[in-house]
Amino acid sequence: MLACCRGSGISDKSADEEGFSVETRNFAPKHLLIKIESFSSLGWNGVEKYYESREFVAGDHKWKLTIHPDVQDIRRPFTDSMVSVYLSSSVETTLPVGWEVNAMFTFFLFNQIQDNYVSFRGKKMWRFHAMNPKWGFSKLMSNQSLTDPSNGYLLHNKLVFGAEVYVIKSPPVIEHVSFPRNAQCKVQVLVISHFSRLGHVWNSEEFTAGDHHWKVMLYPNGNGSAKCRGVSLYIEYVDCGRHEKVMARICMRIKNKTESLSHTKNFSEWFSSTQRNMGFPEFMSVADLQDPEKGYVVDDSCSLEIGISILALVRDAPN
Repeated sequence: MLACCRGSGISDKSADEEGFSVETRNFAPKHLLIKIESFSSLGWNGVEKYYESREFVAGDHKWKLTIHPDVQDIRRPFTDSMVSVYLSSSVETTLPVGWEVNAMFTFFLFNQIQDNYVSFRGKKMWRFHAMNPKWGFSKLMSNQSLTDPSNGYLLHNKLVFGAEVYVIKSPPVIEHVSFPRNAQCKVQVLVISHFSRLGHVWNSEEFTAGDHHWKVMLYPNGNGSAKCRGVSLYIEYVDCGRHEKVMARICMRIKNKTESLSHTKNFSEWFSSTQRNMGFPEFMSVADLQDPEKGYVVDDSCSLEIGISILALVRDAPN
């Protein structure tokens, strides 16, 4: 059972400043419990003025808890010293470069009079990574409140701290989006020989433009609803990854023996794994293409010119 914590020496101002909420509950912390005896010995006889816990595991990651029971604010030397508590990711050599862990955490103090636990729950998600592997609260409570016997935390020189850590395991979807400057147009010329012998569709060999692989499909007598009426011309983005997208400007041309009369159409569109093929079901009429007076098919050969400019690229972030 959770309840708001009142009258236990915890400052509402500190809670607001530090970004945690304070509640009480009857059951012990799930991930770590530290029982400190002879608490007053911290900082005496060569003992460090803080305590760092052993490693513990939560959310398949290793953590440590560090307790500083008597921290003086040097900017306000005449105020009460504070209790500071921090959670740190126990960095291992096995963690990959650029690692990060997103987690929420709660610190606990056992109230030995009330026989319950006071929880200090962070109000936000914390991002642990190599540059900042430690997070916590510099002003959990005043040292005076911690050591006041009437508050129930420190009795018979014994004190109990605890911690729970909840890791957000589902990684976010991260896309890298780039817009190449001064996009260059790569022009690929494709010659179709023995045009009169073509079947339903002609497929080009793969070719490269903008470090990507493409191929062209031409249906000399049309495809689908355009069959026997329009020449269908499409381009396919061959090597598209599952979450990859490419914005490309495409210029498609069936060349004429008189260059100025070549038939040209343009479009700009996103290519992706779910939209690899794009083009024109009726690029031009079948009659015009096959008319020898028009000059598109010469000596039973037809020439295509495909221009590709990469305008934008979206890829998954590297692991």
